[in-house]
Amino acid sequence: MSIRLLEPTNTTFNLNFLNPENILNLRFGILDYSDPKSVDYFFSPIVMLDKITIPSADLRIGGHRMQIPLDWSILVGDKEYGDLEIIPVEALNDRGFSVFAFNPIDGFKPYFLDIEIVDIYPDQFWQIPRLKFGCMLLAALQDQFKTPVRASGERGPLCCFLVKDLNKLPDTLDIGKLT
Repeated sequence: MSIRLLEPTNTTFNLNFLNPENILNLRFGILDYSDPKSVDYFFSPIVMLDKITIPSADLRIGGHRMQIPLDWSILVGDKEYGDLEIIPVEALNDRGFSVFAFNPIDGFKPYFLDIEIVDIYPDQFWQIPRLKFGCMLLAALQDQFKTPVRASGERGPLCCFLVKDLNKLPDTLDIGKLT
């Protein structure tokens, strides 16, 4: 398990299989919130990779499993309230948060999925694309070949939104700008 990137073809790419041959053609999904007046999704090439060994969290998000670095944050919200917040993974601990999940390519409605920390691993090696300040990584919750067609007719994988540095990101994000 690791982070799966959303590609422009609405497929996923597992970061565990990242090697120099793949990097040149790989583009991954980001949410650019650096200017709150002009929020948009982009597919960015990998310009630089951060290679680090740090603790990681094994998460269960709406029945899907994913590992992410423990010092990262995730976008959560409540379907009744509307505003979204970025919460550090370390602060999740059974507090009843719901992860905001959406596919910007073929998504028509956002989902709010339960999240739970299953396990913590002390040392995991990560290769993660470096993000510009104000941008969030779109991390697919399932592999493309396992993606069922949802009731709304959507076919691509649902994505959660991850970020390491909270610089240039507001405390709350407007859900209307993300869907």
